[in-house]
Amino acid sequence: MKKRITARMYKVTECQEPNKFHELKINNSNILFLRSVLLSNNSFYEDENGNWLLKFFLGEQYEQVIFIDFSQKELSYKNLQVLSLSKLIIDDSAFDDLLAEEISLEIRKSKAIRKHHFIEYPSHYEHIDGRGMGFYSRIPDQEYNFSRRLILLALAYAYLGAIENISNRLSECICCQSDDIEKLRQLYIEATKFKAVFLFHQPVLMKNVSLIETWKYLDKVFDINSASDELLEQLSSVHYILNLDDDKKRKNIEDLKIKRQEKWNMLFTMLGIFIGLIELFK
Repeated sequence: MKKRITARMYKVTECQEPNKFHELKINNSNILFLRSVLLSNNSFYEDENGNWLLKFFLGEQYEQVIFIDFSQKELSYKNLQVLSLSKLIIDDSAFDDLLAEEISLEIRKSKAIRKHHFIEYPSHYEHIDGRGMGFYSRIPDQEYNFSRRLILLALAYAYLGAIENISNRLSECICCQSDDIEKLRQLYIEATKFKAVFLFHQPVLMKNVSLIETWKYLDKVFDINSASDELLEQLSSVHYILNLDDDKKRKNIEDLKIKRQEKWNMLFTMLGIFIGLIELFK
């Protein structure tokens, strides 16, 4: 059996509600290889042509929407930003440089990717870089594993997109924090929630060993954990700013209390003097 699949991945900048889509299934099965908190806050759809609409971090301001198109033509719409291209080849012949070149020409428009750049697994060969993913196997069912890896690739882009969104808004808010410290405080809570709830070092369930290895590969290529660490450092800076603001508020309250107490002390002193004068002239 021979099969070729090209998957173009796009970031959707303006998304309408999917009314011609149904729930995405892979090999007639639900997508269950990700952690439950991710699955409950994501929605995966497929249209009548087999294209995918993947929505991550639903309802959040940093929500990410990714469209995967399986047609042979490149789409050009204002609301679509090209992310990558992935190529699957299922073939009866042994994997060699010619097949690697075919994949490379699709992904990079050059013959830069050679056979030795692919990682060899018992069931397939796999290569991932910033331009996309190459996948080769002689086993027809490996098409489904390719599909699962597309989900992971989309999640990697969703993580990076969300981190960029949050980081940019934090930076903008820090620049004008003196004008609206409460906005910065709410952003800090939002970013901390994202870091604590959604951003996993390993989002794949432990039982999916092959996909765990692919995620480690993706993390290395896209440097997701480094981006996460930078966000953590930024959160630390924001935390420091908020603490300074809290200290300033506490100091203002203490100063106000001291001034009030001084006024009362002055009042009692004057009252004492007045009473003393009255006693003196009796």
